Amino acid sequence: MPVDRTLPGPYRESGHRRALALAALVAVGAYVYGLDSINAPTIGDEPLYLQIARVTAESGNWLPLRSESGINDTKPPLLFWQGIASTGRGAAWDLWHLRLPVVATTLLTAVLVGLLAARIAGRTAGLRAGLVFLGFLSTIQHGRPFLTNAGETLFLFLPLLLVHRRERTGPLLALVCGLSFGAAALFKTFVLVVPGAAALALVLWRRDGWKLAPFLRRRVPFLLLASLVGLAVFAAWLLVDPRPDLVWSQFVVGESARKLKFQTFVSGFLRGDDAIWEIWLGSLKNAGIYVPLLLALFLDLWRRRRALGEDEQELWLYVLAFHLVYSIPTQRQANYLLPAMAALAVLLALRWDELPRLAFRATLLALAVAGFAAPVFEWLVSRKLGVQPFGPVAFLLPLVLGVLAAAGVRNLRFGRDALPYLALLALAVGSAIVLPFPGHFPPEAVADLRGRTVLVPDRFAQAQERYRFLLPGADVRGYRCPDAAMRCKAPVATPGAYAAIILDAGQPLPPGWVEVAERPHFKGRHTTQQILQIIGGSTDLLVERLVLARAVSER
Repeated sequence: MPVDRTLPGPYRESGHRRALALAALVAVGAYVYGLDSINAPTIGDEPLYLQIARVTAESGNWLPLRSESGINDTKPPLLFWQGIASTGRGAAWDLWHLRLPVVATTLLTAVLVGLLAARIAGRTAGLRAGLVFLGFLSTIQHGRPFLTNAGETLFLFLPLLLVHRRERTGPLLALVCGLSFGAAALFKTFVLVVPGAAALALVLWRRDGWKLAPFLRRRVPFLLLASLVGLAVFAAWLLVDPRPDLVWSQFVVGESARKLKFQTFVSGFLRGDDAIWEIWLGSLKNAGIYVPLLLALFLDLWRRRRALGEDEQELWLYVLAFHLVYSIPTQRQANYLLPAMAALAVLLALRWDELPRLAFRATLLALAVAGFAAPVFEWLVSRKLGVQPFGPVAFLLPLVLGVLAAAGVRNLRFGRDALPYLALLALAVGSAIVLPFPGHFPPEAVADLRGRTVLVPDRFAQAQERYRFLLPGADVRGYRCPDAAMRCKAPVATPGAYAAIILDAGQPLPPGWVEVAERPHFKGRHTTQQILQIIGGSTDLLVERLVLARAVSER
């Protein structure tokens, strides 16, 4: 909220504290609400990461990392150690304990984003920048689930804050930046040292007036030391892992080096899922509801390209470095740009009051439409299922969002101030809608399945792992199931077997199975066309039935 500079100091301080308290309440509330839901906004890789943490914890050792198929999914260990520690080595094995440290890391990154913006333009800009970062779709998708991206984002963005307005870059600063690079590498990959160092190189080279000699003399030793420290921290993993040969063959060669094949680079440069556009349009994909404002920011950059301040120039160079570096691998994904999104949040906050009114009105209008449409969508889903799975909160929250966003469209001064909060409220609305799906099975059904093998659908990359949180104590095993575009075929019934079977509304169980319990369920992994059809009211593509069933002998 903007602070009235005409007020005496104590009143300004009081207003800032209230704004900070409101921001913390909204941000923390939005990020922890529905945190233990298996349908929290995420990507399909999370179940595999969950499985690696669980099986490694069950082994009683921190290394080597293991999955159910053995030591076949070797990855840097820091995230998995974090999950093992946060659950007490598996004693409190639930999504809340696993995801909470990830959320804490994301919130800490938002604090760093706010500190950088506040250092440049004051506390109001800092508060706004932190909220904007948390409201990006990419932050929501990758900063809540049990994934590597939160730690990666934090430790790649931290060096930018460390070097900000610091003219002398000595060995101690290089050591700290290198340790930060190393922590990022131990979350995801040693390759992160490259974009991290490249981003700092562009920032520091600009400070030397783009002169090569001063840059080589003053900055290259700093960058080399920071990079070597980062790589050394990563290399320590190979020294302590009992199977360094598998680390090398499976991760360094098998997973990292394969992304740099020249033949694949040429053939997939302009077409395919990993084309160059995935990176250069990735920021827009990551922004979510902030797309109109980000487009306005790009237009503002072009118009003011010869009048940018030093801080803005460095932030844009930091963003540019990530786009350039990640254009090189053959696998290009928008989530690689998450540290750049932190810098873009600062840039948006700096130019917030100068961006065109149309961009704000378009964003607020989209939120208003979504808020008023959500209860209608919930009614359609309830009608399709024949039951009412949604509670009062799921109807109330979107209406509040719609009313406040509509008020912001009408009164743009209010809308500008409220938008960062409304973007987070939209996250809570999404959580409220997905929370009932599938929800919890009856306690008696869960108790009856403890110690039993239950076959559950695996739609993508060990997706069955999430069912362990719905059926605690059961021995969950996956059976192959097509994605949402195809009907999931039930497993063959063998007497005494148990399975979770996905059915459409009104579809009977296959022969040989009898129902134990049932919950409504969300389909996953939709195509863009299917998402548009769902928005148009085709709930068949979205909701289905998840039936716990027991196989019986046919007479």
